[in-house]
Amino acid sequence: MSNVSVFPRDARNREDLTNVAGDAAKDLKNAARDGIKDVAGTVAAEAGDLKDHVVDSANRIGDAASRSARDVKEVASERAETVKDVATEKAHGLRDAARDKVDELRHAASDKLDDLRTAAKEKVQAVRETAIDKADEFRDAARARYQDAREDAKDYVRANPVGSIAAALAAGFLIGRLMRR
Repeated sequence: MSNVSVFPRDARNREDLTNVAGDAAKDLKNAARDGIKDVAGTVAAEAGDLKDHVVDSANRIGDAASRSARDVKEVASERAETVKDVATEKAHGLRDAARDKVDELRHAASDKLDDLRTAAKEKVQAVRETAIDKADEFRDAARARYQDAREDAKDYVRANPVGSIAAALAAGFLIGRLMRR
């Protein structure tokens, strides 16, 4: 072990170090939570936009199908019975095409939503792994600093046993006085 101390030897600075490590862990936790919230918000917004797009597309297709059906009905009523039958078949074909298009859009929307869900899960997992790695780094660094401080304290007590006992007695006396109040 080197003679250079990583941390000051007084107890207050060690408490500050503990507080800094605790604050850093809280900040990391908050950053991870905020990242997850941002990802969830983005996914929700994109899903809402996709839903709106699908609804608008379905409405446009429905409007177009309705307009086409009305046009066909007017032409059919003006023409002979044979033309009326042809117009009816065409209206059914347009309705089927509209249904097919709506189904196609529904499937595309579902696929897009699945893709967004998968991307969100991957992003959340990446943020979670980063948070875990950072927490492990902070824990390992704090543990190493604690061990160094402990070794420094042992070395100090061995080098100054009388002073250490006097400091311990004074600290015990002060703590006792504070506890009585």
